[in-house]
Amino acid sequence: GDDGRRADFARLLLAMEIRGAKKYWHVTPPATATTAADADSNGDGAVAAAVGGTSPASTSTGGGGSVDVYNPAFRQNYMVGNVGMLDATCTTWFGSQPLYVHMINFMPVTAITSELFDRTYVQEEYSNVIKPIYNKVEAAWKGYAVCDRALVDPNAAWTDALELSSGRLDAALSKSQAMYWIATRDGFVPPEDSELPDSDQPPPAAPSSGDGGADWGGGGGSSAACEANPSCAKFGLTGQCCPTPDGVRLGCCSR
Repeated sequence: GDDGRRADFARLLLAMEIRGAKKYWHVTPPATATTAADADSNGDGAVAAAVGGTSPASTSTGGGGSVDVYNPAFRQNYMVGNVGMLDATCTTWFGSQPLYVHMINFMPVTAITSELFDRTYVQEEYSNVIKPIYNKVEAAWKGYAVCDRALVDPNAAWTDALELSSGRLDAALSKSQAMYWIATRDGFVPPEDSELPDSDQPPPAAPSSGDGGADWGGGGGSSAACEANPSCAKFGLTGQCCPTPDGVRLGCCSR
């Protein structure tokens, strides 16, 4: 019926999108990579391409007779940032750092991400581009880098995700989303103890203001505590809900 044809057409479009991204955006160097200096000896501008400049399309043929879209030096970037007319660059409109080029193409993290970023590609991409800068990635992008790592090493990524703070991540990703993503990757082994680090534990309850300010409750309790808000307690939430340590006031909070 019509529904079946529409579903098949949607699957066709999705397959074309993924195939196109892997062909024109996800790139890897040849098995025996040509150095930038050697590639530039042909006068094709490969040196500029290797550092994020413009890459002319290559007319060489790779394995199986397929045409390589980009020259060997440009393919050492592992990702294309912008394509326009006959130009291809490893840059973005907001910066030329390799991290930006890779992560802007990686986001958002959804169920289809593992189809778009297959393990074989990510093993090379992560090892050669992300891993060398991993420990210096700024907080807003760190969640994406952790999710990228999860495709090749989910157990190490889980440990890293415990240190994330939703309030410091990009708006398109939360800590819980990152941890769910990691926990559903092949090879993930649930740790015996996943206790959150001290940085994510609720701070001690503040004393009563005594001057008509916020009601922190008596007996050491806190109105910010999930248990002090019946609707939150009903869901079995613990810690701080109203607001959370990240400053988010949950919908179950008493008004």
